[in-house]
Amino acid sequence: MRWIHTRDFSIQQQAKCRECGADHYLYIPYCRRCKTPKITDTGEVDLSRAFAHKLAGAVRIAHLTDLHIGSGSNEIRCFRRWLCHLKQAAVDVVVVSGDLVHVPGDRYNLEHARRLLEDCGMAWCVVPGNHDVIQPDGEGAFYDVFGQYPRVEMHAGVEFVLVDSMAGLPVEQRATLEKIVRIGSNCYTEGMLGQVQLSQLADQLGSSGAARARVGVLHHHVSYQAAEAVVAQLPWIREDHVGTMKALFDADAFLSLARAQNIGVMLHGHHHRFQRPGTRRGHILVMNGGSSTLGERVNYVRVIDLLGETRVVHLLGLAN
Repeated sequence: MRWIHTRDFSIQQQAKCRECGADHYLYIPYCRRCKTPKITDTGEVDLSRAFAHKLAGAVRIAHLTDLHIGSGSNEIRCFRRWLCHLKQAAVDVVVVSGDLVHVPGDRYNLEHARRLLEDCGMAWCVVPGNHDVIQPDGEGAFYDVFGQYPRVEMHAGVEFVLVDSMAGLPVEQRATLEKIVRIGSNCYTEGMLGQVQLSQLADQLGSSGAARARVGVLHHHVSYQAAEAVVAQLPWIREDHVGTMKALFDADAFLSLARAQNIGVMLHGHHHRFQRPGTRRGHILVMNGGSSTLGERVNYVRVIDLLGETRVVHLLGLAN
């Protein structure tokens, strides 16, 4: 495993470099002119490519997603290797934002994944992806193994807001094209939380203490992301044209709830193309995770250090 790069997404940062006086660029953690690291309220950020220093007192969260265990022979081995390396990297909490398995309802591999998480020596939390559930009704193997949603879990002093982004769109409300695509893919693709789940979340969060750091976890993305071609030979037929890569239908409602409830970080999966983190209104840091196991040569995982308003994001690579 190797550290690829580190970026500082802290909410408050100094305006000018302490060495050369140049203006800082927002969200770039070093001076563009002289490469001196920025200073945050908690001290200097170590930007070494060989080793990323964990800030004293910070909670380190590893974000894995779209494992698709069962689609081949390498995924479960790669997942096991990730857990071993993340433990060595002083990770406190492992988050998996859906698609643990490739075939919906694959109880054997769901239980296998849970056993690995239980034995990894780190706290962990999981949400369902569209490949995990047979029907978006809260029933089946995934829910038997991992429980019901939404719920709020506390790990290492951070509240993880876990939602089911499949649950808000019953089968009868899904588009005909999506149902046709399901015949070939064996899974539904679109995501929505629904008013019932949003109301449940508001009730749960309203009584749990907004002063704590909060991280939202879901499978579907909360803003539009450029979709890839279904096949390389037909670049004009993109995934979003056939109903597989649309953003969460009620993403605006969820982001509004996140701002009101002090959710400062949002982790999601679904889109396998690895993209840069970004912030949304209310300084919500939104990160996808690509796929943690399906890389051709290198698999990637993001690790975030949280300490007050300091949010330092690391990119890790693991060769196949």
